[in-house]
Amino acid sequence: MNNMWRTVARYARQQLVQSNPSDLEHILQLWYLRLLALTKLGLYQLASTELDKLGDLNRVELSYEFHNIPDKQGSMVPFELHVLSARLPAWLKYPLVTLERLTMLAVHCKKMNAKQVSGPWQQREVQVYLVTTTQMMEMNDYTGATTIMEMILKQFGTKDGKKDLDILSSLGRLYLQLGDIEAAEKVYKEIENVADTQNPTIIETIQMNKAFLFMANGEWRQAAQTLRGVLQANKENLLVVNNLAVCHVYMGEIGTAIELLSSMVLQNPTSAGTCETAIMNLCTLYELRYDPAIGPKVNTMKQVARWVGDSFQTECIKLP
Repeated sequence: MNNMWRTVARYARQQLVQSNPSDLEHILQLWYLRLLALTKLGLYQLASTELDKLGDLNRVELSYEFHNIPDKQGSMVPFELHVLSARLPAWLKYPLVTLERLTMLAVHCKKMNAKQVSGPWQQREVQVYLVTTTQMMEMNDYTGATTIMEMILKQFGTKDGKKDLDILSSLGRLYLQLGDIEAAEKVYKEIENVADTQNPTIIETIQMNKAFLFMANGEWRQAAQTLRGVLQANKENLLVVNNLAVCHVYMGEIGTAIELLSSMVLQNPTSAGTCETAIMNLCTLYELRYDPAIGPKVNTMKQVARWVGDSFQTECIKLP
């Protein structure tokens, strides 16, 4: 069993109680671990309440300089805790507050990098932009997400005249979400022109991009054929299986789609078998195929229960 976040939360709390109050850096690391565990458990209100106990994370008392610690400077607060603090309001249904906090965090990273302060501040700035992009996608603001990804590609995604292929692929998929198939196709062509076609991972990415284009154009059989080719080369690619199942649904082959997803769950119990999206898709197909669908759902729940941790959201099984 994995994802034992409840145990992690308890452990972090015990360690906080037993910690030396003067070891502030260690205490802040434990706070991050506990708050992360609480958010993984979906206990967002409790995490918010406990985060408030820490007060302003940017106050001077939490800096190395304030405690005269030699050879160290800046804040003792883990950067991950700043990101978690920024994301928490969105989980509490205040997404605009999250966007504001992420923007302020990105500005801080930019200032620190401009001052050439030690630390990976440029990488952190990019990380914040990527988190912001994810947040905008969760808000269905694909236009805003695309704008940020274009900025990332322009400012950070080009080295030695070569563009980052992962960023290009992500940008292409955002164009597809916007319905701009022409722009997506242009980006994917650019990837094919500059990519190392001897690299199996890049070849797989190119084929996946082609499949997404076929799907966007409603060419489901061509997409399915392309995805099956990818699956033959990499049977561990769960994203391929999920999208292949979508293709079969649109081709009216619900039975085949169910077989694909159920096999994926059985053969990959600790990954697909604990993936809420995959489980929800499978249970949705059960509802389309069976009336009632309680039996298959219960069987799926029994299978899943053997592997999931305590952060699993059982609502995805869609039992009444």
